[in-house]
Amino acid sequence: MPRPPLTTDRAADPTACQAVRQHLHAHVDGELKAEEGQQALALLLQSHLLHCVPCSRVAAQLRAMRESLRRHAEQSDEPMRDEFRARMQKLLAG
Repeated sequence: MPRPPLTTDRAADPTACQAVRQHLHAHVDGELKAEEGQQALALLLQSHLLHCVPCSRVAAQLRAMRESLRRHAEQSDEPMRDEFRARMQKLLAG
């Protein structure tokens, strides 16, 4: 299924939040800045997040979860089990 286009005119595009949330994981992980040609998309996401409280909350939750997992991984002597990693990836993919 094609993703809805992102636009800076959120009032004219009721699917903006849906489109933003489809790219939010990559944005939070910093993947959009690293990938060639994704800077414009990253800027659109940042602009949307500045003006959209619900999407900003989702982004904050993703950042908090990512940080919690990072801290846990640093404190744990055990490597992450493959089953857990697969479940987390499935949850994060939506």
